[in-house]
Amino acid sequence: MATLATTDVVTPVLPAGCPQILSLREQAKQLQEKLRHTRQRAREHEKQDRRSGHRTSHSNDFELFLQRKILKTSLLIARHIAEHRCEELGKAG
Repeated sequence: MATLATTDVVTPVLPAGCPQILSLREQAKQLQEKLRHTRQRAREHEKQDRRSGHRTSHSNDFELFLQRKILKTSLLIARHIAEHRCEELGKAG
């Protein structure tokens, strides 16, 4: 007589996450979205300049500012994880 062994799949319950980490990640997402919009607008302006015959180089200081803010926020996230060990790197939470 053969029996079938059934196994229940248990999914671990992950903690809700540290409020400070969640806040920093939300800030980073918002900054990335702003950067995406800024780049999109810059490409549109560049296309318009090419159509009108102007060949000027556009340096976007705001883009650089956003990139630095994103980097700073990601470093704050990494430091918070290292100091508080509230999350392991590479794991969602």
